[in-house]
Amino acid sequence: MAIATGRIGIRIIGTLGLGALVSACSGASAPGWVPEGVSRFAGGGSERPARQVAEERDAAATRSALIAGLSARQSVLVPGSPYAEVARAVMASDARVAEAELRVAELRESAAARNWLPTLGPSVSLTSLGDVVTDLVLNQVLFDNGRRRAERDLARAEVEAAAVRLAQDGNDRVRGGLLLYLRGLEARRAADHFATAHVDMAEFERVMSARAAGGVANPSDLTVLRQKLADIAADRDRARSDANRAEAELAALAEGARPMVAGTGTLGPLPEGTEPLSVAEAEALHARAMAEADMARASHLPGLGASARSDGSGVAGDLRLDTAQALGLGTGASLAAIEATREAAERARGDRRPRDRRARRRRASRRP
Repeated sequence: MAIATGRIGIRIIGTLGLGALVSACSGASAPGWVPEGVSRFAGGGSERPARQVAEERDAAATRSALIAGLSARQSVLVPGSPYAEVARAVMASDARVAEAELRVAELRESAAARNWLPTLGPSVSLTSLGDVVTDLVLNQVLFDNGRRRAERDLARAEVEAAAVRLAQDGNDRVRGGLLLYLRGLEARRAADHFATAHVDMAEFERVMSARAAGGVANPSDLTVLRQKLADIAADRDRARSDANRAEAELAALAEGARPMVAGTGTLGPLPEGTEPLSVAEAEALHARAMAEADMARASHLPGLGASARSDGSGVAGDLRLDTAQALGLGTGASLAAIEATREAAERARGDRRPRDRRARRRRASRRP
């Protein structure tokens, strides 16, 4: 059940014991709708060139399962509930920095997807006679030990990491808004409770004062009663101050668009098999680390390339065999470090789920 402002799911524990999961999508629409600027999986209008539509379809077909899982996450915030309205207000004022970073990562991935194509550029040199010679050079990599493929994998992993950051950014923002709302609601109800108690206690103090003045009651009891009355008044004022502060912070978070709601709401069921975002983050970081390791290893191995040069009078071609990293005394240690990086990435990914399970058990054990 998607709401207008959620993006990707979280589970939070609020001041009153609220657990919430923000939607995978943003926009007032049915579940599964993907907003523009978040994942851009869907095709667009018919006015675009057929080639562009085909490229986007191919990109959607090869999109990682991680991003597909993020886009499919559902919300437990019931539409129309106070929680959903608070989420709508705080997300409407979001600067969407993480969304812009995701867009940058997508553009870089699009550029890296074509890194196997030849490159064309000018070459300007100064001859011994002082003449400027300009050539047009065409370069094509024939074999690079998988470096270009690793570059594409790295760009794809960066998109996944940016998508997880976008999800977490939206979740943290909604979580902060809901905690402020619950904190203000709790403080406001506590202030009402103390105010009622103060009225009752003030009436009791009036009666006790009359009894003490008539010599029926002990004056020391009246002193204790007045101290209790002052404590209740202090608790009332403190609760009102806390409520005003929480409401002001919520209004600032929503940039003045303070949600006009009251009371608590109900939550929908948590979808079966939903994993914490920290697991998705671990998967994205693992993919990025493995791609970086592949690139680093390929840079130490020789690659084969071809180039063609044209100076206006003819075309000359050649083959070249070179490495991005020259051999040295530290090459062996560098290769060992690359393998150690792979092992560390595998261990970090394998440790993520057990840690999350232990954290969930600790939170469950603290609940009443």
